[in-house]
Amino acid sequence: MQNFISLRKRRPLYELETLICPLLGVCLSEEESRKLAKQTGFEKVTEATAYDIHKYLINICLTDHNEAKKIQKFLNQKYAWIIKRVEQTEVKELLNLWRELVEKGEMKGAFWAIMTQDNVPEEILTKIFGEVHMTCFGNVGKEMSRAWRILKLEKEVESLKHKIEKAQNKVHELCKERDFLKEQLRQKEVFILSFKQKSANQNSTTSEPNIKWKEKRERLLIKIQQEKELRLSWEKKAKELEERLEKLKNSISEQNKALCSVTTNSFNKQSISKPLLRGKKVLLIGGLDRLKDHYQQFIESLGGIFEFHNGHCDKGNGPLAEKVKKADIVLLSVNCVSHYASDIAKKFCKKQGKTFIPLPGVGIGALYRVFFEIENKNFK
Repeated sequence: MQNFISLRKRRPLYELETLICPLLGVCLSEEESRKLAKQTGFEKVTEATAYDIHKYLINICLTDHNEAKKIQKFLNQKYAWIIKRVEQTEVKELLNLWRELVEKGEMKGAFWAIMTQDNVPEEILTKIFGEVHMTCFGNVGKEMSRAWRILKLEKEVESLKHKIEKAQNKVHELCKERDFLKEQLRQKEVFILSFKQKSANQNSTTSEPNIKWKEKRERLLIKIQQEKELRLSWEKKAKELEERLEKLKNSISEQNKALCSVTTNSFNKQSISKPLLRGKKVLLIGGLDRLKDHYQQFIESLGGIFEFHNGHCDKGNGPLAEKVKKADIVLLSVNCVSHYASDIAKKFCKKQGKTFIPLPGVGIGALYRVFFEIENKNFK
């Protein structure tokens, strides 16, 4: 990014107390926030959540003017060309420039450039701040709608899995029947070949036996033709079922990919207004190993500490009991856990007075639905 000579004085970031939060939240990406936090002395950048990083940067801007200047310098360089346009624009034309930049997808840079310029009237600052503020609320609404769509997709996936299982059973039955018909046909073809050889070698002196053999041969040939047609019919039907099964498998695969993508994007982008769990340790028993990272990301986005047990007690109940003992909240994925682990978890939770919550499904949507209800009940 090219450096430039500022045409006008810019407002110091540490003096914009009420604007620091929205400015850093809107104008910095998560990767940039982590990089700046590390440069300004934050030690646990890798383990910290995006919200923790955001809080740290706000605090450092309010308490350390030198570090605040470094952050402001970074943003000035990032949006240098937009700042230059804003500084070269008359005050009365700032709103028009704002709308032009927003339409071009440069809302973040325009927000930074205008809000930090010292000669912008209060009414313009208030108007622009209000538009950005309400845009953020709109994004939250979209994320909520996306979460509900995820729940719907999960139900559709379960239904498709059931249909696939039924189709697989049907194909298996048809394959067995097809193999049986093939064997019958093979035996009859062997018999006909043997009959033809006997007929060719037979030297009968009377016509009556020959006529009977011919009639019998004709009947057998007709029956063989019918068997062949029946076999072709079943093979065609089996092929159609196999094609339907393949389409169902592809559909399930595509919907699973879409679900993971949407879930990841939905909960990565979702902004949590308050740390619901406030450092509580949450133990998830069961679920899908491949979704472990997504479970952890979701729990940590709510301010919790995530622990996981796969729901199997191959090494006894000692490890599970130890995890339950250290946890504040125990979640049990009832559809993906062994009966033994389920009984052990319920027993230890009851004995130790732990909060125990069964999950209706294995997806992120099930977690979201449970904590959505908990938040509405003012969980503490």
